Amino acid sequence: MAMPLDGVKVLEFTQRLYGPRAGVHLAEMGADSIKLETPEGGDPIRGFIRPDYGGDLPTPTTTNYMFELENHDKRGIALSLKHEKGREIAHRLVAQSDVFLTNYQPDSLSRTGMDYETLSRINPRLIYASGSGWGIVGPDKDRPGYDYVAFAASGLMDTFGQPGATPSGNRPGMGDHFTSVMLAFAIMLALYHRERTGEGQMVHVGLLAGLIEGGVAPLQGHLATGEEVKRIDRQDVANPFWNFYELKGGDWVQFAMPDSNKYWDDICRVLGLEEWHHDPRYDTQAHRKENRREFIQILDRAMAAHTRDEWEKLFAKSSLVFGFVDSYSRLAANPQVRANDWIVDIDHPTAGRMPVVGVLPQLSKTPGKIRTVAPTLGQHTDEVLLELGYTTGDILDFRDSGAVA
Repeated sequence: MAMPLDGVKVLEFTQRLYGPRAGVHLAEMGADSIKLETPEGGDPIRGFIRPDYGGDLPTPTTTNYMFELENHDKRGIALSLKHEKGREIAHRLVAQSDVFLTNYQPDSLSRTGMDYETLSRINPRLIYASGSGWGIVGPDKDRPGYDYVAFAASGLMDTFGQPGATPSGNRPGMGDHFTSVMLAFAIMLALYHRERTGEGQMVHVGLLAGLIEGGVAPLQGHLATGEEVKRIDRQDVANPFWNFYELKGGDWVQFAMPDSNKYWDDICRVLGLEEWHHDPRYDTQAHRKENRREFIQILDRAMAAHTRDEWEKLFAKSSLVFGFVDSYSRLAANPQVRANDWIVDIDHPTAGRMPVVGVLPQLSKTPGKIRTVAPTLGQHTDEVLLELGYTTGDILDFRDSGAVA
């Protein structure tokens, strides 16, 4: 079956999460993606054992699941870009590529001859895709950055949690993965432009920009009004039916009903609030807003009367808009997730049959697919070099000189 990016060649010089994840979005849609790594250990995420990223993640067992997540469906080569022959090979690859993708810092790329100016001279049709922490101009352009610090700077961290509480952190990779979608989108736009004009170009997305997008509504609210965006006390939410409540047993549920008048009859019936149905303090959304603190306390008591399982049966017979606050174990077992192939099973050569995150965008005629697992370091070096026209003798010489691994 045809895939959307069949025939598109991507040379990827990326590391850790952000850049590799953008590459995965292209690879799982059919692009021939070649991951270029240095022979001295390759991408640092290959060394993922237990994270020191502030937010805990499970320790890998049979597979390095982080490297697999960010690098499946790619071929891997190991070149020393400090070596003249290594750079020659990389430049020959660039000449045959549609996209060069990187999240290395500009000074490192300049030192290794992988900067935009150099590569665009080699291939004027090239889409040069760059991901950074803070952007490529401005006073902070050379600062290193991870998604945690961009999350802190984006305004989002300041708005999470209860008023007066310490800031709430994110989870490893959240900003990286948000922003990787934007970078993949920028690449697709540039490919579309090139299809019409033949013109290559540089595209760029900073992590801070990706997290600005995540909080674009409150930011625009501030820009329009000049007001600071404050944290929300769940006991003082203007609409009690756009709020979250604790259930008997410790689970939580989130309601999202912007026009609660539309649901009021059902709310009273399902939640057992009949005695308040015609109470003039709560019978309209405006009245519930005016008396929200008292009404939220009523809802707190009502919701705490039943367990999640009990509420789930009651909600199933209603029109209420709700979502339980799920753990990842519940999410992984959710039949809705499996039905949409958002989690799928693959055959791994060492781990056997294993569940993985599936291809999340869905296309009816040209769907993406997870076809291969992530490459070992330098797994496809010989294969790729032979495709470039080098001989077996050339490859042996390169390997002896340290140019490839």
